[in-house]
Amino acid sequence: MISKDQHQEWLANPTGKISKGSYCSSCARFNARAVAVNAILRDGNKVLLVKRGEEPDLGWWDIPGGYLDWNETLEEGASRELHEETGLIVDPNTFSLIGTFSNPNNKAKNQAVDLYYITTHFSGEILIDGEEILEANWFEIDNLPENVAFDHRLILEKLF
Repeated sequence: MISKDQHQEWLANPTGKISKGSYCSSCARFNARAVAVNAILRDGNKVLLVKRGEEPDLGWWDIPGGYLDWNETLEEGASRELHEETGLIVDPNTFSLIGTFSNPNNKAKNQAVDLYYITTHFSGEILIDGEEILEANWFEIDNLPENVAFDHRLILEKLF
């Protein structure tokens, strides 16, 4: 565990003021914002949402997605996250980028840059782990659940 004394460089620069491309000498975190990829599945007038099994927004509905891994394209990341959360399979080449959002003051407080992809091409059956994701369900675009996580309601409303 890193103590506050060992972590002074990062703590002194909480908004990323360490030189661009530099690493914290204690924890090796890189000075850059995180990239998250999100996969919107559309089937006619419905979109697939997942119920979160973790904080933030435990129990709220969410667009499937997560952080981009090293050595994968944005589309591969969206496909992987969708598969991990729902069991559904999407060829990364079928995704279309629909928007990029970068609110540094978002509800998650994670400073992520979020990219949103959409597709109508998917296969497989919905299988969830019951831990990270509690449930998956299709919702009419004009009748989304009340408790939609983060700024995802706004994003879906802008899209449709």
